[in-house]
Amino acid sequence: MAIFYKNSISLIFLLLSLNFLSAQYQIDLNAKPDIKKPGYHLIFSDDFTTLDTTVWDRSCPGNDGWNYDSPNFCKAEIFGFVPTNKSNVLPPTPDSILPIQIRRGEERGLCDFSSGEIKTYRVGDPSNQFRNWKIYPNSLVEVRMKVPKCRGIGSAAWLFGPSNENQNEIDFLETFGENTTTYQTNFIYGKSGRVKMSSERVRLTDSTRQTIDISENFLTYATGFDARNRIDFFVNNAPVGSVRQGRNGIFPNFRKRVQPFDLRIGLGNSTLDKTTVKDCDQFPSLLLVDFVRIYIREGERAVQMMLNSTNEMRLRNDYSWNDGAGFAVSYFPKAKYEWDEIEHFKIDHTGHETEDNLQYYWVSVLPGTPLGEYNLSLTVSFQSGYKEILPLKITVWDGK
Repeated sequence: MAIFYKNSISLIFLLLSLNFLSAQYQIDLNAKPDIKKPGYHLIFSDDFTTLDTTVWDRSCPGNDGWNYDSPNFCKAEIFGFVPTNKSNVLPPTPDSILPIQIRRGEERGLCDFSSGEIKTYRVGDPSNQFRNWKIYPNSLVEVRMKVPKCRGIGSAAWLFGPSNENQNEIDFLETFGENTTTYQTNFIYGKSGRVKMSSERVRLTDSTRQTIDISENFLTYATGFDARNRIDFFVNNAPVGSVRQGRNGIFPNFRKRVQPFDLRIGLGNSTLDKTTVKDCDQFPSLLLVDFVRIYIREGERAVQMMLNSTNEMRLRNDYSWNDGAGFAVSYFPKAKYEWDEIEHFKIDHTGHETEDNLQYYWVSVLPGTPLGEYNLSLTVSFQSGYKEILPLKITVWDGK
Protein backbone atom coordinates (compact mmCIF):
# COMPACT_ATOMS: atom_id res chain seq x y z
CA MET A 1 0.00 0.00 0.00
CA ALA A 2 1.45 3.32 -1.02
CA ILE A 3 0.15 5.51 1.77
CA PHE A 4 3.21 6.26 3.87
CA TYR A 5 1.21 7.40 6.90
CA LYS A 6 -0.90 4.69 8.54
CA ASN A 7 -1.41 3.63 12.12
CA SER A 8 -0.59 0.17 13.44
CA ILE A 9 -4.24 -0.82 13.85
CA SER A 10 -4.94 -0.26 10.16
CA LEU A 11 -1.78 -2.19 9.32
CA ILE A 12 -2.87 -5.24 11.31
CA PHE A 13 -6.26 -5.27 9.64
CA LEU A 14 -4.74 -4.89 6.21
CA LEU A 15 -2.31 -7.74 6.75
CA LEU A 16 -5.23 -9.96 7.70
CA SER A 17 -7.15 -8.86 4.60
CA LEU A 18 -4.51 -9.19 1.88
CA ASN A 19 -5.16 -11.23 -1.23
CA PHE A 20 -1.68 -11.70 -2.71
CA LEU A 21 -0.93 -12.98 -6.20
CA SER A 22 2.37 -13.27 -8.02
CA ALA A 23 3.06 -13.14 -11.76
CA GLN A 24 5.81 -12.67 -14.33
CA TYR A 25 5.38 -10.46 -17.40
CA GLN A 26 7.53 -9.91 -20.48
CA ILE A 27 7.98 -6.34 -21.69
CA ASP A 28 9.98 -4.48 -24.31
CA LEU A 29 12.69 -2.87 -22.24
CA ASN A 30 13.56 -0.47 -25.07
CA ALA A 31 10.02 0.54 -26.02
CA LYS A 32 9.93 4.22 -26.88
CA PRO A 33 7.36 6.23 -24.88
CA ASP A 34 5.07 7.40 -27.69
CA ILE A 35 2.91 10.31 -26.59
CA LYS A 36 0.17 9.19 -28.99
CA LYS A 37 -2.00 6.45 -27.56
CA PRO A 38 -4.43 4.51 -29.80
CA GLY A 39 -7.96 4.75 -28.45
CA TYR A 40 -7.17 7.70 -26.15
CA HIS A 41 -6.92 11.51 -26.18
CA LEU A 42 -4.10 13.24 -24.28
CA ILE A 43 -5.50 15.65 -21.67
CA PHE A 44 -2.41 16.38 -19.55
CA SER A 45 1.35 16.12 -19.98
CA ASP A 46 4.30 17.29 -17.91
CA ASP A 47 7.87 16.61 -19.04
CA PHE A 48 9.36 18.53 -16.07
CA THR A 49 11.38 21.08 -17.95
CA THR A 50 10.46 23.07 -14.85
CA LEU A 51 8.53 22.23 -11.70
CA ASP A 52 5.20 24.02 -12.00
CA THR A 53 3.94 24.51 -8.45
CA THR A 54 0.53 25.60 -9.73
CA VAL A 55 0.18 22.05 -11.09
CA TRP A 56 1.96 19.97 -8.43
CA ASP A 57 1.72 20.24 -4.66
CA ARG A 58 4.78 19.21 -2.67
CA SER A 59 4.59 17.56 0.72
CA CYS A 60 5.67 19.36 3.85
CA PRO A 61 5.53 18.53 7.57
CA GLY A 62 1.92 18.13 8.63
CA ASN A 63 0.91 17.39 5.05
CA ASP A 64 -0.77 13.96 5.44
CA GLY A 65 1.37 13.25 8.51
CA TRP A 66 2.00 14.75 11.92
CA ASN A 67 2.75 18.43 12.45
CA TYR A 68 5.95 19.67 14.03
CA ASP A 69 4.22 20.06 17.40
CA SER A 70 2.99 16.44 17.45
CA PRO A 71 4.77 14.01 19.77
CA ASN A 72 4.58 11.47 16.92
CA PHE A 73 6.36 13.69 14.41
CA CYS A 74 9.67 11.78 14.31
CA LYS A 75 8.57 8.32 15.44
CA ALA A 76 9.83 6.19 12.56
CA GLU A 77 8.60 3.03 14.34
CA ILE A 78 5.04 4.15 13.59
CA PHE A 79 4.13 2.31 10.42
CA GLY A 80 5.39 4.01 7.28
CA PHE A 81 6.18 7.37 8.85
CA VAL A 82 8.99 9.40 7.35
CA PRO A 83 8.43 13.20 7.46
CA THR A 84 8.17 14.79 4.02
CA ASN A 85 9.48 18.20 3.07
CA LYS A 86 9.13 20.50 0.07
CA SER A 87 12.90 20.81 -0.19
CA ASN A 88 13.13 17.10 -1.01
CA VAL A 89 11.42 17.74 -4.35
CA LEU A 90 14.49 19.01 -6.16
CA PRO A 91 14.63 21.28 -9.25
CA PRO A 92 14.50 19.40 -12.56
CA THR A 93 17.83 18.48 -14.13
CA PRO A 94 19.00 20.00 -17.45
CA ASP A 95 17.66 16.91 -19.24
CA SER A 96 14.20 17.40 -17.65
CA ILE A 97 14.24 14.77 -14.93
CA LEU A 98 12.52 15.58 -11.63
CA PRO A 99 14.45 14.14 -8.65
CA ILE A 100 12.57 13.41 -5.42
CA GLN A 101 14.86 12.44 -2.57
CA ILE A 102 14.88 10.72 0.78
CA ARG A 103 17.79 11.89 2.90
CA ARG A 104 19.29 12.11 6.33
CA GLY A 105 18.00 14.96 8.46
CA GLU A 106 15.07 17.32 8.27
CA GLU A 107 14.70 21.10 8.11
CA ARG A 108 14.52 21.74 11.86
CA GLY A 109 16.93 18.97 12.77
CA LEU A 110 14.22 17.10 14.65
CA CYS A 111 14.20 13.86 12.65
CA ASP A 112 16.80 11.40 11.45
CA PHE A 113 15.32 11.20 7.93
CA SER A 114 12.92 13.02 5.60
CA SER A 115 11.43 12.29 2.19
CA GLY A 116 9.42 13.94 -0.61
CA GLU A 117 6.32 13.66 -2.77
CA ILE A 118 4.37 15.45 -5.48
CA LYS A 119 0.61 15.17 -5.74
CA THR A 120 -2.49 16.71 -7.28
CA TYR A 121 -4.18 17.97 -4.11
CA ARG A 122 -3.32 20.44 -1.41
CA VAL A 123 -3.20 19.93 2.32
CA GLY A 124 -2.60 23.15 4.22
CA ASP A 125 -0.58 26.15 3.05
CA PRO A 126 -3.49 28.14 1.54
CA SER A 127 -1.11 30.89 0.43
CA ASN A 128 0.34 28.94 -2.50
CA GLN A 129 -1.02 29.10 -6.04
CA PHE A 130 -1.56 25.39 -6.48
CA ARG A 131 -5.05 24.23 -7.54
CA ASN A 132 -6.44 20.80 -6.72
CA TRP A 133 -7.24 18.55 -9.65
CA LYS A 134 -8.39 14.95 -10.05
CA ILE A 135 -8.30 12.05 -12.49
CA TYR A 136 -11.68 10.67 -13.52
CA PRO A 137 -12.80 7.14 -14.51
CA ASN A 138 -12.08 6.07 -18.10
CA SER A 139 -8.61 7.61 -17.84
CA LEU A 140 -5.15 6.18 -18.48
CA VAL A 141 -2.31 7.48 -16.28
CA GLU A 142 1.36 7.07 -17.22
CA VAL A 143 4.42 7.89 -15.11
CA ARG A 144 7.88 7.25 -16.50
CA MET A 145 10.46 6.95 -13.74
CA LYS A 146 13.45 5.18 -12.29
CA VAL A 147 13.28 3.99 -8.68
CA PRO A 148 16.07 3.90 -6.07
CA LYS A 149 17.45 0.65 -4.70
CA CYS A 150 18.15 0.61 -0.99
CA ARG A 151 17.01 -1.47 1.96
CA GLY A 152 14.04 0.08 3.75
CA ILE A 153 13.04 2.57 1.04
CA GLY A 154 9.78 2.24 -0.86
CA SER A 155 8.89 4.22 -3.98
CA ALA A 156 5.34 4.51 -5.24
CA ALA A 157 2.99 5.94 -7.83
CA TRP A 158 -0.65 5.68 -6.89
CA LEU A 159 -4.16 7.02 -7.26
CA PHE A 160 -5.77 8.00 -3.98
CA GLY A 161 -9.46 8.68 -3.29
CA PRO A 162 -10.12 8.64 0.44
CA SER A 163 -13.42 9.09 2.22
CA ASN A 164 -14.98 7.56 5.32
CA GLU A 165 -17.26 5.34 3.24
CA ASN A 166 -14.87 4.57 0.40
CA GLN A 167 -11.18 4.41 1.26
CA ASN A 168 -9.97 3.90 -2.31
CA GLU A 169 -6.47 3.45 -3.68
CA ILE A 170 -4.92 2.09 -6.88
CA ASP A 171 -1.17 1.50 -6.57
CA PHE A 172 0.39 0.94 -9.99
CA LEU A 173 3.90 0.86 -8.55
CA GLU A 174 5.11 0.06 -5.05
CA THR A 175 8.65 -1.18 -4.46
CA PHE A 176 10.32 -3.59 -2.02
CA GLY A 177 13.34 -1.58 -0.89
CA GLU A 178 16.53 -3.25 -2.09
CA ASN A 179 14.64 -6.03 -3.92
CA THR A 180 14.04 -4.20 -7.18
CA THR A 181 13.55 -7.26 -9.36
CA THR A 182 9.88 -7.18 -8.30
CA TYR A 183 7.31 -4.59 -7.37
CA GLN A 184 3.67 -4.66 -6.30
CA THR A 185 0.31 -3.40 -7.56
CA ASN A 186 -2.65 -2.97 -5.22
CA PHE A 187 -6.36 -2.20 -5.29
CA ILE A 188 -7.53 -1.05 -1.85
CA TYR A 189 -11.17 -0.31 -1.10
CA GLY A 190 -13.78 -0.25 1.64
CA LYS A 191 -14.80 1.81 4.63
CA SER A 192 -12.14 3.62 6.62
CA GLY A 193 -10.65 1.25 9.20
CA ARG A 194 -12.11 -1.82 7.46
CA VAL A 195 -10.47 -1.76 4.06
CA LYS A 196 -9.67 -4.76 1.88
CA MET A 197 -6.81 -5.14 -0.55
CA SER A 198 -6.06 -7.25 -3.61
CA SER A 199 -2.38 -7.26 -4.56
CA GLU A 200 -0.11 -8.76 -7.17
CA ARG A 201 3.64 -9.08 -6.97
CA VAL A 202 5.05 -8.34 -10.43
CA ARG A 203 8.30 -9.59 -11.94
CA LEU A 204 9.35 -8.17 -15.31
CA THR A 205 11.48 -9.91 -17.93
CA ASP A 206 12.96 -8.68 -21.20
CA SER A 207 12.78 -10.23 -24.69
CA THR A 208 15.35 -12.88 -23.67
CA ARG A 209 13.37 -13.80 -20.54
CA GLN A 210 15.98 -12.21 -18.28
CA THR A 211 14.70 -10.61 -15.10
CA ILE A 212 14.69 -6.80 -15.20
CA ASP A 213 16.01 -4.77 -12.28
CA ILE A 214 13.66 -1.78 -12.29
CA SER A 215 16.18 0.39 -10.42
CA GLU A 216 18.48 0.24 -13.46
CA ASN A 217 15.94 1.42 -16.03
CA PHE A 218 13.51 4.22 -16.74
CA LEU A 219 10.18 2.43 -17.26
CA THR A 220 6.69 3.75 -18.03
CA TYR A 221 4.26 2.52 -15.37
CA ALA A 222 0.57 3.01 -16.10
CA THR A 223 -2.94 2.24 -14.95
CA GLY A 224 -6.24 2.54 -16.76
CA PHE A 225 -9.54 2.36 -14.90
CA ASP A 226 -13.13 2.61 -16.04
CA ALA A 227 -16.46 3.22 -14.36
CA ARG A 228 -17.78 -0.26 -14.95
CA ASN A 229 -15.73 -3.30 -14.08
CA ARG A 230 -11.94 -3.18 -14.37
CA ILE A 231 -8.57 -1.67 -13.55
CA ASP A 232 -5.59 -2.48 -15.79
CA PHE A 233 -1.86 -2.13 -15.19
CA PHE A 234 0.88 -1.63 -17.80
CA VAL A 235 4.65 -1.24 -18.11
CA ASN A 236 6.09 0.16 -21.36
CA ASN A 237 2.61 -0.33 -22.91
CA ALA A 238 2.58 -4.07 -22.09
CA PRO A 239 -0.28 -5.40 -19.88
CA VAL A 240 0.98 -6.52 -16.46
CA GLY A 241 -2.20 -7.53 -14.66
CA SER A 242 -5.71 -6.32 -13.97
CA VAL A 243 -8.43 -6.17 -11.35
CA ARG A 244 -11.94 -7.02 -12.51
CA GLN A 245 -15.36 -6.91 -10.96
CA GLY A 246 -16.38 -10.25 -9.54
CA ARG A 247 -12.86 -11.69 -9.48
CA ASN A 248 -12.93 -14.01 -6.44
CA GLY A 249 -16.20 -12.32 -5.53
CA ILE A 250 -14.50 -9.49 -3.65
CA PHE A 251 -15.44 -6.40 -5.63
CA PRO A 252 -19.15 -5.70 -5.12
CA ASN A 253 -20.50 -2.38 -6.38
CA PHE A 254 -17.41 -1.70 -8.51
CA ARG A 255 -18.87 1.53 -9.89
CA LYS A 256 -18.82 3.01 -6.40
CA ARG A 257 -15.17 2.04 -5.93
CA VAL A 258 -13.75 3.88 -8.95
CA GLN A 259 -14.36 7.48 -8.02
CA PRO A 260 -12.20 10.44 -9.12
CA PHE A 261 -8.68 10.05 -7.78
CA ASP A 262 -5.71 12.19 -6.79
CA LEU A 263 -2.32 11.22 -8.23
CA ARG A 264 0.66 10.88 -5.90
CA ILE A 265 4.32 10.10 -6.66
CA GLY A 266 6.92 9.80 -3.93
CA LEU A 267 9.05 7.69 -1.64
CA GLY A 268 9.41 6.89 2.04
CA ASN A 269 9.59 3.87 4.33
CA SER A 270 9.04 0.57 2.56
CA THR A 271 5.56 -0.63 3.54
CA LEU A 272 6.00 -4.11 2.06
CA ASP A 273 8.54 -5.65 4.45
CA LYS A 274 9.87 -5.19 7.97
CA THR A 275 12.71 -2.85 7.02
CA THR A 276 12.78 0.93 7.53
CA VAL A 277 14.83 3.78 6.10
CA LYS A 278 17.26 3.29 8.99
CA ASP A 279 18.41 0.14 7.21
CA CYS A 280 19.45 2.01 4.06
CA ASP A 281 23.13 2.84 3.63
CA GLN A 282 22.87 5.15 0.60
CA PHE A 283 21.65 8.70 1.23
CA PRO A 284 20.33 10.66 -0.41
CA SER A 285 18.39 8.12 -2.50
CA LEU A 286 16.57 9.52 -5.50
CA LEU A 287 13.33 8.69 -7.28
CA LEU A 288 13.73 10.10 -10.80
CA VAL A 289 10.56 11.14 -12.66
CA ASP A 290 10.78 11.65 -16.43
CA PHE A 291 7.18 12.53 -17.29
CA VAL A 292 3.52 12.23 -16.33
CA ARG A 293 0.82 11.81 -18.98
CA ILE A 294 -2.93 11.42 -18.59
CA TYR A 295 -5.37 10.32 -21.28
CA ILE A 296 -9.13 9.99 -21.61
CA ARG A 297 -10.62 7.08 -23.54
CA GLU A 298 -12.14 7.91 -26.92
CA GLY A 299 -15.90 8.28 -26.65
CA GLU A 300 -15.71 9.37 -23.01
CA ARG A 301 -15.66 12.89 -21.59
CA ALA A 302 -12.83 14.13 -19.39
CA VAL A 303 -14.59 17.31 -18.22
CA GLN A 304 -17.73 16.75 -16.17
CA MET A 305 -20.45 19.40 -15.71
CA MET A 306 -21.73 19.32 -12.13
CA LEU A 307 -25.29 20.47 -12.82
CA ASN A 308 -27.76 17.69 -13.52
CA SER A 309 -28.18 14.70 -15.81
CA THR A 310 -29.44 16.84 -18.72
CA ASN A 311 -27.14 19.88 -18.38
CA GLU A 312 -30.23 22.09 -18.46
CA MET A 313 -31.43 24.94 -16.25
CA ARG A 314 -34.42 27.27 -16.00
CA LEU A 315 -33.80 30.93 -15.22
CA ARG A 316 -36.31 33.69 -14.54
CA ASN A 317 -36.05 36.96 -16.42
CA ASP A 318 -37.16 39.22 -13.55
CA TYR A 319 -33.53 40.39 -13.11
CA SER A 320 -33.56 39.84 -9.36
CA TRP A 321 -31.39 37.48 -7.34
CA ASN A 322 -33.29 34.64 -8.96
CA ASP A 323 -32.12 35.55 -12.45
CA GLY A 324 -28.96 33.45 -12.14
CA ALA A 325 -27.67 30.08 -11.01
CA GLY A 326 -24.35 28.48 -10.12
CA PHE A 327 -22.74 25.30 -11.34
CA ALA A 328 -19.29 23.77 -11.75
CA VAL A 329 -17.18 21.76 -14.17
CA SER A 330 -14.13 19.65 -13.43
CA TYR A 331 -10.81 21.50 -13.55
CA PHE A 332 -7.65 20.35 -15.36
CA PRO A 333 -4.35 22.23 -15.23
CA LYS A 334 -3.00 23.71 -18.45
CA ALA A 335 -6.44 23.47 -20.10
CA LYS A 336 -8.22 26.55 -21.49
CA TYR A 337 -11.92 27.12 -20.72
CA GLU A 338 -13.89 29.35 -23.10
CA TRP A 339 -17.62 30.08 -23.32
CA ASP A 340 -19.15 30.93 -26.67
CA GLU A 341 -20.41 34.49 -27.07
CA ILE A 342 -24.04 34.56 -25.99
CA GLU A 343 -25.86 37.86 -26.35
CA HIS A 344 -28.33 37.42 -23.52
CA PHE A 345 -26.21 35.93 -20.71
CA LYS A 346 -23.30 36.77 -18.47
CA ILE A 347 -21.09 34.01 -17.12
CA ASP A 348 -18.74 34.79 -14.25
CA HIS A 349 -16.26 32.84 -12.20
CA THR A 350 -17.04 32.59 -8.49
CA GLY A 351 -14.53 32.74 -5.67
CA HIS A 352 -14.08 29.09 -4.73
CA GLU A 353 -11.60 27.87 -7.30
CA THR A 354 -8.69 27.15 -4.97
CA GLU A 355 -10.79 25.06 -2.60
CA ASP A 356 -11.30 21.90 -4.65
CA ASN A 357 -10.93 20.38 -8.10
CA LEU A 358 -13.82 22.25 -9.73
CA GLN A 359 -14.19 25.36 -11.87
CA TYR A 360 -17.17 27.37 -10.62
CA TYR A 361 -19.47 29.57 -12.73
CA TRP A 362 -22.48 31.80 -12.20
CA VAL A 363 -24.74 32.43 -15.20
CA SER A 364 -27.09 35.43 -15.26
CA VAL A 365 -29.86 36.52 -17.61
CA LEU A 366 -29.29 40.00 -19.01
CA PRO A 367 -32.11 42.59 -19.10
CA GLY A 368 -34.26 42.46 -22.20
CA THR A 369 -33.75 38.77 -22.82
CA PRO A 370 -36.80 37.27 -24.57
CA LEU A 371 -38.41 34.17 -23.11
CA GLY A 372 -37.39 30.92 -24.74
CA GLU A 373 -34.69 28.28 -25.01
CA TYR A 374 -30.99 29.05 -25.52
CA ASN A 375 -28.07 26.73 -26.19
CA LEU A 376 -24.70 27.73 -24.74
CA SER A 377 -21.47 25.77 -24.93
CA LEU A 378 -18.19 25.60 -23.04
CA THR A 379 -15.11 24.62 -25.04
CA VAL A 380 -12.23 23.08 -23.07
CA SER A 381 -8.97 23.01 -25.04
CA PHE A 382 -6.22 20.75 -23.74
CA GLN A 383 -2.50 21.38 -24.34
CA SER A 384 -2.38 18.51 -26.86
CA GLY A 385 -4.95 20.20 -29.11
CA TYR A 386 -7.77 17.87 -28.10
CA LYS A 387 -11.01 19.73 -27.33
CA GLU A 388 -14.26 18.93 -25.57
CA ILE A 389 -17.46 20.94 -25.96
CA LEU A 390 -19.96 20.89 -23.11
CA PRO A 391 -23.52 22.01 -23.95
CA LEU A 392 -25.64 24.03 -21.54
CA LYS A 393 -29.33 24.49 -22.35
CA ILE A 394 -31.09 27.40 -20.63
CA THR A 395 -34.80 28.04 -20.61
CA VAL A 396 -35.69 31.65 -19.78
CA TRP A 397 -39.14 32.04 -18.30
CA ASP A 398 -41.18 34.65 -16.44
CA GLY A 399 -41.82 32.60 -13.31
CA LYS A 400 -45.53 32.29 -13.97
